[in-house]
Amino acid sequence: QDKAQQVRAPKATDLLKEWCEKHPVPTTGFKAANGKAKFLFPDFELGSIYFQHQARGLNASINRAISEGCMNNWEHGDMDIEIIFESELSNSSQYYIQFNMEQLTNKDRFHSRYNSKMKNAVQLWDWSFFHCRDDKLHLGRHCLSIPFWHTDPEDWIQYPDKPPTTDAIFFGSIGCPGRTALCQVLTKNMVPGTNHKIHCIDNAHGEDLKPHILSTKIVFVEHCYAGAVLPVHRINQVLSRGVPVISTVSSDHVLDTMYSHMGVVLSDHGIAPQNFNPNQPNVQRPTLAKDLLDLLDDEKSLAEARTRARRYNVMKQRCNAGLCKALHQLNTDMRDKKGN
Repeated sequence: QDKAQQVRAPKATDLLKEWCEKHPVPTTGFKAANGKAKFLFPDFELGSIYFQHQARGLNASINRAISEGCMNNWEHGDMDIEIIFESELSNSSQYYIQFNMEQLTNKDRFHSRYNSKMKNAVQLWDWSFFHCRDDKLHLGRHCLSIPFWHTDPEDWIQYPDKPPTTDAIFFGSIGCPGRTALCQVLTKNMVPGTNHKIHCIDNAHGEDLKPHILSTKIVFVEHCYAGAVLPVHRINQVLSRGVPVISTVSSDHVLDTMYSHMGVVLSDHGIAPQNFNPNQPNVQRPTLAKDLLDLLDDEKSLAEARTRARRYNVMKQRCNAGLCKALHQLNTDMRDKKGN
């Protein structure tokens, strides 16, 4: 790890303390006399199986933050501001916020059109601290790390009311080399001496996915791209239901540490994701399998992970300062945007 990252990278415990114990901006005093910002989401995203839950959850979080005074400094009158998740979707409003959902290592997504859209946004949001390191400018401009739990809809909070019927599941695209190998090993019980009930579920979303999460002991997550960041867009809906997750370590050590306190068991067994060569034989890759099977055989550790997973909903419902800071800063960023 380079010295610059050691100096500049925030500590997960410090961020949680800042976000959960105090607002980083004044929420009393000056109130805008005229007008307010109205946040809109594209119709495509409101109807999308990929983004409709995030749009609904973020809208509720923004309304909550505004009611708590996080935009009391707004001075630009009535204004529509579009919030866009999809990288391929063009903005329909002059003033918009781009919430980057792409893994930095998925280079195909970062083409000239998307880079231009990110550059021209009033604000650029991202769920990863690694992506938003100012000393690297990975996304080509300054961006704001917004905890992705702000996109969780409230109805995701639903704990299992029956004993689990499966030991572990994976959900998402199985077409990546590491995931394919992992699922082959685990679902076919190719590890000697094991006989666990494990399923890999391809292309399930929303309500179709919920019963699978509620009926399993643990969800396992593997990266699709080398050097990827923790895929919290998958993990959050699992933790919201009190189910723990096991994942290989990611390139965002702050995010990893933060989520390790909230029900994510991190596996660094074998090849680190940033060193993964997809051309290696598959047999060298599914190292997460051993850690998952060991955890399933360790009832005490599995119970402790489930207990930590219950912290997630407590934390996200009281930790609003990250979003509050961004909304407060929007007044200045809008002034700068208008001045360009």
